[in-house]
Amino acid sequence: MTQRADVLKKALLLLNLLFLFILMISLGLIQKDNNDIWWHLKTGQLLLENHVFPRTDIYSYTAAGRPWVLHEWLSQVIFYKAYALGGESLLALLRPICLILVFFILMANIFLDEKGFAFPEFLLFIFLTYIGVMAIWPRIIVRPHLLSMVMMVLFFYCLTRYRLRRDRSLYYLPPLQVLWVNLHSAAILGIILVIMFFAGCWLDVVTVSGKKVVRQEPTKNDSGRIFLIVVLVILATFANPSTYHIFGELETMKKEYLGIKEWQSPFSVSPYMVPNMFFYWFYPVLAIIFATMSFRKISWSDIIICVFLAIISLKSLRNIEIFVLVTIPIVYRWGRQILQNLERRTSHMMVYYLTGGGLAVIVCLTSIKVTTQGMHIVRSGRNLRMHLGVGYNKPDGAIDYVLKNHLRGNMYNSYDIGGYIIWRGYPDLKVMMDGRVVVYGKELLWKIMYLDPEKLESLVREYSIGYFILKNSAGEEDLNDYLHLTKRWALVYFDDEALVYVKRDAAYENLIRHDEFKYLNPVLFEVPKSSGGMKSIPELLPEYVREAKQAISLHPQDLAGYVLAGYIYFRTGQFEKSVTYYEKAMKIKPDLFVDYTPLGYSYMMLGEKKKAGKFFKMALRHNPSDAFARRCLNGL
Repeated sequence: MTQRADVLKKALLLLNLLFLFILMISLGLIQKDNNDIWWHLKTGQLLLENHVFPRTDIYSYTAAGRPWVLHEWLSQVIFYKAYALGGESLLALLRPICLILVFFILMANIFLDEKGFAFPEFLLFIFLTYIGVMAIWPRIIVRPHLLSMVMMVLFFYCLTRYRLRRDRSLYYLPPLQVLWVNLHSAAILGIILVIMFFAGCWLDVVTVSGKKVVRQEPTKNDSGRIFLIVVLVILATFANPSTYHIFGELETMKKEYLGIKEWQSPFSVSPYMVPNMFFYWFYPVLAIIFATMSFRKISWSDIIICVFLAIISLKSLRNIEIFVLVTIPIVYRWGRQILQNLERRTSHMMVYYLTGGGLAVIVCLTSIKVTTQGMHIVRSGRNLRMHLGVGYNKPDGAIDYVLKNHLRGNMYNSYDIGGYIIWRGYPDLKVMMDGRVVVYGKELLWKIMYLDPEKLESLVREYSIGYFILKNSAGEEDLNDYLHLTKRWALVYFDDEALVYVKRDAAYENLIRHDEFKYLNPVLFEVPKSSGGMKSIPELLPEYVREAKQAISLHPQDLAGYVLAGYIYFRTGQFEKSVTYYEKAMKIKPDLFVDYTPLGYSYMMLGEKKKAGKFFKMALRHNPSDAFARRCLNGL
């Protein structure tokens, strides 16, 4: 019976590990928005090929010459080297590789004080890791903080190993700090972790009384060694090309990044809109429960570090991975003590078998869902799937158009595509803004990003703007509407990624005559006039159709022309033609197609209720607040 029980326990553990690995690989391969990777790649290229180490801005005309603290140069070199060897595919593989590496370091951490193989305790670790990766998956992108994740858990592993085993692992911290500080500015956390860790250990020593005994804690005899390591870690932080400026960078980032989503507080994000937030909020609740139930036996260093990291995670979304990954071993040890108490009270292994089987089912179903369907983000309406790429928002066509036609003057570009323009266009093109918001400063950033269209012309005169490259997406309606209504700018190019406007003057007369889209604008045409959209005029139907077909002929592999044609025929009651164009669009890029409501309505008007219901359901999954789709579905 014992042998069969051991076999069953090992089978359950292996099953859980297998599904967890599949989940981590799948989440790592999910392609997410990553606008900054491109200027990181360009900088890595300059560092390797041109031996240029910029200390002032070289990519924009608005912040040219301003100080630029390049605190992540080693990450940029690594990323570009990976890209040069294997393109985006190899670069994308860094995501699951780093995540799995983090897992093994965490596992090594929990085994530091394990004498043998414990079945329920290891299930707890798998459960916490599952919660952790589900909480941080949107942050698993190829940017310097990805490498910083590995450094954080490795740093904490060395601290924990020293506390529990009192070996020479403490001496690894200064060289690790040198490596970390050249990968990412989050290395400053290394100093904070060391100080808080040993402060907590000192409290453990001076408060030992009665039953409170924390084994292998540093004693007063270790004070000299600990002080030396703290000093060396602090000095190691200066071992980077920017030296002490890296400290000022963090203070600046705290001020300037307040308008960027990833620097917003978790309190500003609904768990319904961003699914990972449910797991984030569940994790600290679980930690509090475990800490409360085992408070008399936990270390002060664990409490101090956990509380500090929880506080900074509440201040900024981008700090969630720091809190979760570093504290998994801490929360595990708190929960393990509870499990050990439970084991003394129950001898029914069936409870553990059911727990292990249930956890395997949960992790398995999650991995199947992620692998087959991807992750749906309600806030953006996008369905993110596995792909060996590192980001979206690649306006290659718009950049090629600008370079081919030698457009004059400075460029106004959308924030999200600035990094890619740097990658493709530098040094021929200088951007107005990109993801390096610290370089631009709060005043300039808000002046550009949150521009009042009515003040656009003053900005045009101030910076001698000659053309616009705008992202083809919702959120750009006001600026597109202003450019369209003023008649001082002509839309001469658009595809799925971007739109290009040029100034109406003699220099572009021939270009405008040949390329202008007078009547169709992919950002405005499907938007109601009351929301800043274009008013469709029945008499202009032939012109709408002509320009839609022109867009299709120019870019047959893009959605824009087909979607516009489908919408034109939908609005004019020509439902068979509407279905034809919408279906073509959906086949070209099924993950980016979102016009399910007009497609469903077209099928409904053609009497094909089954297909209509299918697309209305897809419309509601994409946008649950779509009242028109819901009414139509209920009426079928």
